[in-house]
Amino acid sequence: AGPSAALVALDPATGNVLAMVGGRNYSQSQFNLAAQSRRQPGSAFKPFVLAAALEEGISPATHFVSKRVPIQLGDRVWMPSNYDDTYLGDISLVDATVHSDNTVYAQLTQLVGPRAVARTARRLGVTSRLNAYFAIGLGAEAVNPLELARAYSAFANGGYRIDTTTFGNRPRVIDEVQKPSGDFVLRNDQVSRRVLEPRSAAWVNTILQEVLRSGTGTRAALTGWPAAGKTGTTENYGDAWFVGY
Repeated sequence: AGPSAALVALDPATGNVLAMVGGRNYSQSQFNLAAQSRRQPGSAFKPFVLAAALEEGISPATHFVSKRVPIQLGDRVWMPSNYDDTYLGDISLVDATVHSDNTVYAQLTQLVGPRAVARTARRLGVTSRLNAYFAIGLGAEAVNPLELARAYSAFANGGYRIDTTTFGNRPRVIDEVQKPSGDFVLRNDQVSRRVLEPRSAAWVNTILQEVLRSGTGTRAALTGWPAAGKTGTTENYGDAWFVGY
């Protein structure tokens, strides 16, 4: 069998699930890869580190040095590296995001703290259990496509997450349930919750647009349309992600 794939499309303004593909063939497997699988997102998790940094007042113009830097983890030392072992030297946080620099994002995770990264991802809508390990900033904590799409939709929606009156912090797949008589059994209305400062969301949007213009996501650019997003891969392309809007 070839590789499996999943797709989720949401409306950021309403929280509605517009489309979901959970696998190749439902008759062969009822396991929904979009909602039930948990896979490492790799660099597709970096926007949550970026958002946590922006919320703490770190400027996108802040400069870091792209190089192998030892990070102390108490009883051991972590030495994150870049893909192909290429390093860019002195670069801004914007350029580090555009080029998906692991060494800079490991330093940024250390600066804001892995707990802040986990908190930010949860606020935006990630519901899977997240351990506050330093590797969280490079996407080592497993998530599913549905929650990642939902979390990114808060960027697209100006820092607002759309919950529902009945199910709370969940994407919306049911609008309402009615009896044949027309009486409502359930009304699942939207509830808007601010989870990021509008300024932080605007910066994330600006930087993730540049990812599609000149960075790792150029093949996802839409001619004539503003678009933003982030790629993510794990070792030997065991997982390959694109999350965008």
